[in-house]
Amino acid sequence: MARNILKVIFAIMLLGAVAVAVGAWMVWKRPLTVDAFMSRTALDIQGLEKVRLETGAGGMTVWQGGSGPPLVLLHGAGDQAGAWARVTGVLVEDHRLVIPDLPGHWKSDPRKGPIHLAQLLEGLERVMDDCCAGEPAVIVGNSMGAWLGFLYARDNPDRVARLVAVNGGPLLEPDPQVNLFPRTREEARETMRGLMGPASPGIPGYVLDDIVRRTEGGPAARFAATAGEMGPYLLDGRLGEVTVPVELVWGAADRLLTLDYAQRLADGLPRARLHPVKGCGHVPHRECPGRFLEALRGALAATPPPEDPGAGADSGETPAPQQSAVPSGSLERQASLRGVEDDPGPLALRNRDARDGRLGSLPLQFPQPRGSLERQASLPGVVGVPGTSNDAGETLAQRADGEAT
Repeated sequence: MARNILKVIFAIMLLGAVAVAVGAWMVWKRPLTVDAFMSRTALDIQGLEKVRLETGAGGMTVWQGGSGPPLVLLHGAGDQAGAWARVTGVLVEDHRLVIPDLPGHWKSDPRKGPIHLAQLLEGLERVMDDCCAGEPAVIVGNSMGAWLGFLYARDNPDRVARLVAVNGGPLLEPDPQVNLFPRTREEARETMRGLMGPASPGIPGYVLDDIVRRTEGGPAARFAATAGEMGPYLLDGRLGEVTVPVELVWGAADRLLTLDYAQRLADGLPRARLHPVKGCGHVPHRECPGRFLEALRGALAATPPPEDPGAGADSGETPAPQQSAVPSGSLERQASLRGVEDDPGPLALRNRDARDGRLGSLPLQFPQPRGSLERQASLPGVVGVPGTSNDAGETLAQRADGEAT
C-alpha cells in the first residue's frame, strides 16, 4: 500500500515538473501566446462572458458583462479582446461592456485568407445590432478599432452616443516615423521604443524575437494584404461627415500616430476634443492603464463637445481643437486602489532581459509584417500584435504552434 502511494506521489510530482517545464518553454518561446492567454483569462475572472455571433464570414466571439450604458471596446489589427483587460475591471463597474474579437482575429472567422475592411465593418454592425439594440453606445477604438469606429459612426450616427478614438483614425499618415517591419531583434527593439512611452521598461529580447518571428502570416498581415482596397475607407478631406461627438484620448508619446495626427483629426471634425495622455504610447490602455482610465472617464463624464460649424471647412482655416484638462489625482488613485496602477502588472509578462537586465512590459500591439506596405505610407490602424489561436479544446502548446488567427 505504501509503495502504491509513493508511486502516485511520484507520478504527481513528475506531471508537475512536466507542466512547469512546458510553461517555462511557452514563456520563453511563445511569450505573445502566453500574454494573450493571460489577458483573456483576466476577462473571464472579471465576470465577462463569451457569446458567439454569426456573420457573413462565419462565427465571431464577443465578451460582454456588467450593467449600465453600453461601452463597446474595439482592439487594433492583429490583436484581440484581451487587449483591454487592464482597464475592464474598472469600466465594468458602471458600464455594460461589449468587447469583440473582430473578424479574422483570435477565434473569430475567417481563419485564413485576407481580412477585408468590409468584413470588419460587418462584424461591428452585427455586434451593435445584437448586443446594443435599442440604445446608443459609446464606441472606444484603438488603432484600427478607432478607424472602424469612425466609419460606423459616420454611417450610423443615431446608434453612437459618443466615439472615443485611442491613437487611431481614418486618415492616411504620409510620413510614419516608426519602422513597422522589423527583421531583427534590434529593429524590433527600436520599433517598440517608437510605440511606447520613454519611461516604459524595455522589452525582453526573447519577446522581441517572438515579434520578429510572428511578423508574417497572422491577422495583421492578412489585413495589410488588402491595403490596395482601403482607399475608399479613408476620410481625408471628409471628416465633416462624422457628426457624432468625438473624444480623442491620445497616448502623447506615440511616434507612429503622433499628436500632430490627432491635431489633424481635431481640426477636421465638427465635434471633437483632445485628451493627451502624457508619457504613453500607441496602446495607452495597456501601457499605462491608470492614466488612460483617468482621461477616458474624465472625457465621458464631461458634456459632449459642442458642434463647431467651421470645423472641416474647405476654406483652409482650421479652428483650434478643444483640449481637455483632466485633473490628476482622485480617479488615478481610485484606479490604483483597484490594482490598475501604471507600472507593468502580471499581465504584462514581467521578465528580465538577459541582455540588459531591465524589467520588460509586453503591450498587446506590435509591428506589422513585412510586405507590400513597406514602401507605402502608414495606413491607420495597421499596427498590431500577430494574433494566436485560442480554443478551449487545445493545450497552450498547441495554441502556440497553430496558425496566428
